[in-house]
Amino acid sequence: MTSLVRASASAACIGLLAACCLSFAADAPLAGSRTIGGVVVNARTGQPVESATVELDFTGNRRQAGQIVTDEEGRFAFDGLPDGKYSLSVQRRGYVGGYYDQHEGSGSTAIVAGEGLDTTGIRFAVEPLGAIYGTVMEDSGDPVPQARISLFRRDPRGTGRMIRAHGGVADPMGNFELSQLSPGTYYLCAVGTPWYARHGFVSSQTASSRRPLDLAYAPSCYPGVSDASAAEPIVVGPGERVDADLVLHPVASIRISVQVPDPGPERGVNIPQLQTSFFGNTEFVESNSIITGGSQQGEPGKPTIVELSGVAPGQYQIEFPGAANGAQGFGSVDATADGASIDSAAAVPGVSISGQVTMPPGVPPPANLYVNLRQRQGDRNVGAPVQADGSFQILQPAAPGEYEVLFVANGRLLTPSRLKTTGGAVRGNWLTINSDTVRLTATLLEAKAIVHGMVVSGGKPKGGVFVMLVPDNPDAASFAWQPNQSDSDGSFEFERVIPGSYTVVAIREGWTLEWARPEVMAKYVARGEKVTVSPDAKKIDLKDPVEAQAK
Repeated sequence: MTSLVRASASAACIGLLAACCLSFAADAPLAGSRTIGGVVVNARTGQPVESATVELDFTGNRRQAGQIVTDEEGRFAFDGLPDGKYSLSVQRRGYVGGYYDQHEGSGSTAIVAGEGLDTTGIRFAVEPLGAIYGTVMEDSGDPVPQARISLFRRDPRGTGRMIRAHGGVADPMGNFELSQLSPGTYYLCAVGTPWYARHGFVSSQTASSRRPLDLAYAPSCYPGVSDASAAEPIVVGPGERVDADLVLHPVASIRISVQVPDPGPERGVNIPQLQTSFFGNTEFVESNSIITGGSQQGEPGKPTIVELSGVAPGQYQIEFPGAANGAQGFGSVDATADGASIDSAAAVPGVSISGQVTMPPGVPPPANLYVNLRQRQGDRNVGAPVQADGSFQILQPAAPGEYEVLFVANGRLLTPSRLKTTGGAVRGNWLTINSDTVRLTATLLEAKAIVHGMVVSGGKPKGGVFVMLVPDNPDAASFAWQPNQSDSDGSFEFERVIPGSYTVVAIREGWTLEWARPEVMAKYVARGEKVTVSPDAKKIDLKDPVEAQAK
């Protein structure tokens, strides 16, 4: 099955199930002799799941075919169906909803009804949702109130990156619970401030004295390490509630001296913002702010200094609002000891980005077109709507780095057939930003090609196998790397394929691979099936079946 679109349809139950299923008026009468039926069970216990909503769709035109609620034995059935391919989905409170044989980040298996195909014994296993709970506390056992909690996991899109999966704030007693979690492996981190520490904004103090309780917590991950790479994984099984107390260690805080432009007596000082990161994801760090010198303190001609205090020793990134000629600036500071300093004049300015989008001759630009720049390493994303004349201006300054350039209209991705820039460098769909103003120009195409094929194992069609469309160009757009899986008859389709050269591979149990990394897929590509998609291609049938490889 190519895409995961929620079904919402209607049909009647058959035989003995009719009395225990809820049915709804069909969108249009169905005429056929096929039946799709089975049982919904708890993946953890194997017990039937009652009152689950089972939905059926035609995959070709997304037309709704039926909706049924399971009986006390978890049974469901749709009858009177014509031959065809269907998507089957289940929703039930307290369970991970989704499609039959779905794997996060890849796809699911559609059910093919037809002559000689048995579709009446489907076992649809659904996983109960889990939770992580616990207390954020000091070494002494005292709770840390209002600590900010973040939960991370591997990106299901096969990039190998860690992404933020959940978050929250601990209560006044340091307790937290992160619920509605899909089974998987997670990493838990937190930042907090001792309740006895002074915090807030102070407009004028010299801060020459240090208090005995001038302490701070280093940003930490479970069970209590300041280095995220040493964090212990937390495995949440189906329906499990996992206890995970997290310890923050109070240490003597340090002060960072930041010289900023003097705003004059009429305007407020823009306070620099400290940041740390967990697994490449930005986390803001709370600090106390004290201003000395400059016009606002009645000392024109003296440098304006913002002293950031109440933070643990460490390496920090700093954002400078209004620095570098009015643009946002970015810097870093080694604050492993008290008295670290940085001048905003040394900050790298944020980069202004604008551009122009065009379509092929005779093709109007789509409505609600949006340009988004997604950072390759990190979570700094910027974007803007594209105007009716094709122009765009990204108002938020971008930090230097490498970004993927994406164009989206009403949920559909469009690909640049030609992407050019001044002020940066382009490689495929990737834009490298340094410190110069960037202007992008792009001619867009909407990907419409379909690649169809068959997976075999031992010479026989094989359903439920991970299938991957791997572009030959390692710098191709991220959405050119399409994961999927074969349907119950062994067939598969990749939709909206952008023009280019590809290899189709099939890998048994391949869903957990970091499939968006060329070096990971290289050994499988050697035994895959080659396919070239031209700009005017609509549907391509692979000449030969794709042999399922071992992981």
